[in-house]
Amino acid sequence: RRTDAIGPFGLSRMALSSAFPVLESLDLSENEIRNPGVEALASGPLLSRLRELRLRECGIGSLGLKALA
Repeated sequence: RRTDAIGPFGLSRMALSSAFPVLESLDLSENEIRNPGVEALASGPLLSRLRELRLRECGIGSLGLKALA
């Protein structure tokens, strides 16, 4: 069991935060962020600053992918 994982709630808080103004790369692989987490990321200002986003094995379905499109 991972103890350093971020879930949908944690990613929602991160996506809306202004604490990461220079973050350009984010690897969320193997975190259970699922569709709600990706939807929160897509609606916040953080996504527009990212140059690289890794979402391998995050439990994301078609709704999450649509939010990122």
